[in-house]
Amino acid sequence: MKGRFFLIFCLVCLVKSKEIQGFIDVSDKGSNTPLTWFILQRLTQIGTQLGNLQTQNHDKQGRLSKVEENVANLKTKIGDRNSQEYRVILARIQSDLQKLMKQSVKDKEEISSLKLSLKKNSNKLQQCTTKSQQQEEDISKMNITVNKNFNSIQQRTDGTNYIQWGRSTCTSSKAKLVYSGFVGGSSYTVAGPPNNLCVPNEPQWGFYDNKVNSSPFVGAAVFQNYDINIQNTLFDKKYNYYMIQCAVCDLTQASSTMMIPGRKRCYENWRMEYTGYLMGGHPSNKANPEYICVDGNPDYIRKIPRLSNEGILYSVHSQCNGATPCPPYVNGREMTCVVCSK
Repeated sequence: MKGRFFLIFCLVCLVKSKEIQGFIDVSDKGSNTPLTWFILQRLTQIGTQLGNLQTQNHDKQGRLSKVEENVANLKTKIGDRNSQEYRVILARIQSDLQKLMKQSVKDKEEISSLKLSLKKNSNKLQQCTTKSQQQEEDISKMNITVNKNFNSIQQRTDGTNYIQWGRSTCTSSKAKLVYSGFVGGSSYTVAGPPNNLCVPNEPQWGFYDNKVNSSPFVGAAVFQNYDINIQNTLFDKKYNYYMIQCAVCDLTQASSTMMIPGRKRCYENWRMEYTGYLMGGHPSNKANPEYICVDGNPDYIRKIPRLSNEGILYSVHSQCNGATPCPPYVNGREMTCVVCSK
């Protein structure tokens, strides 16, 4: 093994020597063994690289010497403070330094001015922000006031009212009682205006003479279950001759009301205020008042001992007279009714 390394070292020396290289034909692969040819090929490459490195090293040494020389000259110039070149360089540096100082002072002044302007603008911005917040609060208060007024106007515009016959109060949670009273109209014994009135319990008088004559009059109406008797209902005979109460009810969240005969429930999109039974005057009576929807659970407050000149209301039944659709209507069956709002 040591012999091989020694041989390789010798070959390197031979390749480096131009005199010996002339005797070796590296390009002739056929005249050498493969190993010998490979080694010679590599040694040639290494020799070329070594030559290039030596050339580069020589160039670097030259440049380094030049730099050292320049450094030495510069040191000499700097050391000689009385030299003209030194004074010129120093004067240039001092001039540049003065310019920089002046520029620095100017920049500081501009910065101070900008800071002052920024502070003023910040104060103005704060004032504008405060004013804007105050304006937003004022606008919010105005919106609240406008909404309240709008709701109030809308309620007054869309409001409606109805009479709940048979009750002294309004049973609907959405309705407000305006006043309570009793059903008033003409007597069953004489002819008179056909409509029923809800007469208030607290009358107010104007001019009067207290004469009782044949002029139209208003008297209280009572229940009369003539040929019907259903226990503990509106049609119980024990409720005969009771005064019929009434209540005027105000709705602020609706714009219209209607009474539907023959129904206990309202149609779609309508709200029920109360339900009951249809009542009216007897066909044989001279005063035959209009149909009204009396609450199915009326208030029984005052009963009279006997009939005199009162108005009388009876239950109303359906009649299959040939034109009425029967069914669904049934002959002789009491008619329901419902009051609806929307």
